[in-house]
Amino acid sequence: FRNLRGVILPFITVLISVVWTLGLMGMLGKQLSPLNAVMPVLLVSLGSAYGIYMIARYNDELLEGADREKAVSQTLKSVGISVFLAGTTTIAGFASNVSSSITLMKDFGLFTAYGVLVALLISLTFIPALLLLLPVPKKVAAKGGNGQDRTLAKVLGRIAHLVVAKKRSVLVTMAVILVIAVLGIPQLSTDSNFFNFFADDTAPKIAYEMVKDKFSGSESVEIVITGDLLDPDVLHAMENLQTDLEQTGLVGRPQSIVNILQRVNMALNDGDPDFEVLPTTRQLAAQYLLLMEMSGGEMMEQFLTLDYGQARIQALVKDSSNEATTRLFSEIDMLFAKYFAHLDVEVAQTGIVALLDALASMIIEGQISSLFMALLTVFVIVLLLLRSWEGSLFSTVIVSSTILINFGVMGWLGIPLDIVTVLISSIGVGVGVDYSIHIYTRYQEERQKHDPAQSVTNAIIHTGKAIVTNAGSVIAGFLILLLSSFPPFRYFGSLVTMTMFVASASALIVLPALILLRWEKKVGKGVVEQS
Repeated sequence: FRNLRGVILPFITVLISVVWTLGLMGMLGKQLSPLNAVMPVLLVSLGSAYGIYMIARYNDELLEGADREKAVSQTLKSVGISVFLAGTTTIAGFASNVSSSITLMKDFGLFTAYGVLVALLISLTFIPALLLLLPVPKKVAAKGGNGQDRTLAKVLGRIAHLVVAKKRSVLVTMAVILVIAVLGIPQLSTDSNFFNFFADDTAPKIAYEMVKDKFSGSESVEIVITGDLLDPDVLHAMENLQTDLEQTGLVGRPQSIVNILQRVNMALNDGDPDFEVLPTTRQLAAQYLLLMEMSGGEMMEQFLTLDYGQARIQALVKDSSNEATTRLFSEIDMLFAKYFAHLDVEVAQTGIVALLDALASMIIEGQISSLFMALLTVFVIVLLLLRSWEGSLFSTVIVSSTILINFGVMGWLGIPLDIVTVLISSIGVGVGVDYSIHIYTRYQEERQKHDPAQSVTNAIIHTGKAIVTNAGSVIAGFLILLLSSFPPFRYFGSLVTMTMFVASASALIVLPALILLRWEKKVGKGVVEQS
């Protein structure tokens, strides 16, 4: 914009949005987490766009000869509708995270939706009010613009010419990119181990690796047995499970009340290793446990409840990757069926590794359900407000393409889906539908005066300025994260950069090509080429 208001007004929108959102979180007693700590950054990328669109259209109206009051009025009538529509769909997209079974994801979705709502209201009320009070910018009043504006307009004009002349080539190229991306999605992995968030040369990661190497692991898997634990059959089943589990090579030596009873039996038989076995009767097992209680029982309390109703088997996991833990839990399930199916006891897996594995599964399941709901919501809202099947379908296609490319690149580059990178799809939905709606509504507006080719060209040139400004500023900000020593932040910065680029390029190139091809199918190729 080359003037102070072009920076200050969008900044005010973002500032108020972030302050109000964090203030509401504080009032409700919510704490910052690694997940919602990223929320202010999202509000910067999404909230600033609304103010940028308003100011860009306001300047266009002034350049066409409108006075200040008329320019504000025309801005609200034209771009105000698309801003409202984009904001509404973005809010719905983030609110769809309420379907997630992860509480942090629910809170993230709801509070981000609230922040976007605040940014939307500020952009549609506060910014127009300030524009009415502030004088007309001198450069705009001179009906000139600056060299940078003219250069950007020329670039966008060339893009528009390419789209009009080579629409089929554009769509074929996009289809090829999508196919390549989709082939990478099966290679996408999940990672719920928070220690992998640290770089290999950081102190926490070095200490973690040392403990894992020297002590057969740092995270544990826990097995809880509920039932008659004095029954010799139950104790022997626990012993067999521990032996077989250790032989898998996935864990260190498991420990439980079984090991304590074996050592007590050996101690009471002059330390003879041949007697390091379980007691043969219920009465003998009860006597050994009573002896342990009388001697303090601290060790026994780690593995057995006071009423002897629940016991715990603990084993340190050697490899806590998702692939290894998935295999481990499968082995444990088979051992449950092998040794406990005929016994009147209940067995269950738990522990930090099991919780992290469950978290990884919930991330995937929550992501699928949230994305499906978000895309469906976007489609319905755009359909109801634009009253256009075409606009609704095309907007959903652009959003879906952005998300698929994001996941495909993650798969090809080996970037795992974790509690931080899972947010990228939300950004893809937000900016993808935002850019698409602005291009399509401007196209609809231009169609009242021009043919399809000229309408697409005008939409790309005029709306493209705001899209490039927003995407460029957000990309520049997120590129700083590439300097972070925290790997998830580096991934996040690079993926947001890619997502913003793909979303803006798709809206400026692919969406107009879809519009023109659709129009060509309606009226015939010759008519479109002539226009």
